[in-house]
Amino acid sequence: MNTELVWQQRYPGGVCILVDVLETREECPKEQQDFWLDHDFPILKIFHPEEGLTHDPSYYYCSLEEALMEAEYYEEDNTDEEALGSHGSPPF
Repeated sequence: MNTELVWQQRYPGGVCILVDVLETREECPKEQQDFWLDHDFPILKIFHPEEGLTHDPSYYYCSLEEALMEAEYYEEDNTDEEALGSHGSPPF
């Protein structure tokens, strides 16, 4: 089994192990087949250190490289009021 590390962009966040990618509804566990909407696919089977083994839409995840690039962006000179918004947090 090939596994890779991915970054979870939703709460609680952090590094996760990507266990499997489920491309179709039929590949999902039977009890979850009616839960997901068509735009949720692909569904990732993820192991999170706090949540354990879970299934999530892929849009909640990115590669570690992408997460590091975003972190570097905010470490550079992009921390002024305009870049961060009026509350000192990223504008997303």
